[in-house]
Amino acid sequence: MQVVVTDTVFPDLNITEAILTGVADVRISPPNDRAALKELVRNADAILNCYAPVDADLIAAMQNCRIIARSGIGTDTIDIAAATAKGIKVTNVPDYCVHEVADHAVALMLSLMRGIHAGAAQTTSGGWNLDALRPMDRIQGKMLGLVGFGKIGSALATRARAFGMKVRFYDPYYSAEVPAEFHRDETLEATLAQSDVLSLHVPLNASTRHLIRRETLGLVSKGTIVINTSRGGLIDTEALLAALDSKHLGGVGLDVLEVETGREAARFAPYPNAIVTPHAAFYSEAAIVELQTKCSEDILRALTGQEPRYWLNRGT
Repeated sequence: MQVVVTDTVFPDLNITEAILTGVADVRISPPNDRAALKELVRNADAILNCYAPVDADLIAAMQNCRIIARSGIGTDTIDIAAATAKGIKVTNVPDYCVHEVADHAVALMLSLMRGIHAGAAQTTSGGWNLDALRPMDRIQGKMLGLVGFGKIGSALATRARAFGMKVRFYDPYYSAEVPAEFHRDETLEATLAQSDVLSLHVPLNASTRHLIRRETLGLVSKGTIVINTSRGGLIDTEALLAALDSKHLGGVGLDVLEVETGREAARFAPYPNAIVTPHAAFYSEAAIVELQTKCSEDILRALTGQEPRYWLNRGT
């Protein structure tokens, strides 16, 4: 049997190869070569996917595939409906980088609220001017608003409480009992209007694309900080830049962009209250090992007739 890797962020595939020893060979597709990838997947028994689009056209070429395993949390790279129609299982790893992403969101928030990013940029260029960092508010008592209260959102909420922040959230899919120290809003508009810091923790799909746009940005209070460590497509980039230009926003901390290139990130360079990191929130050495292990183990389960642990489209 054969496992085809569409693309990867792993430094190597030693873990995957060790887990699949004696069951399947692992082949990596040449980077940015759609034709070669399409040919490779034709006879693949499993696909290991990171960022490369696995769309209906690519899925249609698959003749033997049993599973498409996403090495990550989000599944917006995969046409799940097309995979389901062909009887192909789809998996992800929803629990591998919860602490890393929550910590990264905190780091972005603290850097913006305490002026660390702007202050460091100033001193490394020879400056020494506190006045340039004014005004700066106290973090304690500020309101953190979360859009999405899953594993990462709730982990961030716990961290924010340790800094003395108040926390409210909007999540129509949250079904557990709300902890007493957090407030649940019934509408997105309520969370937007009452947050000093707004952090996004929802998947990207048709209903959430450009969730933050000109109209919704108009609902947030002047000076609000927006944090996004989820998916770039949740925010309309042009509307966000316009809100920075008008000084309506107090700052933005982004680990993801609609178009993830250095050129796109450089559009935020003129703004001292904007921080962009290169889609790194998920990363730690421990997280990478956990991610590669869990997605590879689900491939092994599928290829040996077992039920994958993180099977999304059950019934296929």
